[in-house]
Amino acid sequence: MFITLMHELHKTKIAVFGGKPGEKMEFKGMAGNQVMEWADLGTEIKTAGLKDDPMAPPDL
Repeated sequence: MFITLMHELHKTKIAVFGGKPGEKMEFKGMAGNQVMEWADLGTEIKTAGLKDDPMAPPDL
């Protein structure tokens, strides 16, 4: 869901692999999402400079 938020809020580009030629693909949803530990997610948010973003979760 972090990737979806990055795309929707900051217009980041996302590459999707697989599917069938000519059929529409969507990347939202739970299937195939990356599972992260809280510490790793917090590090990514800080590295991307999004710590002050109103959508960023607070430190635990």
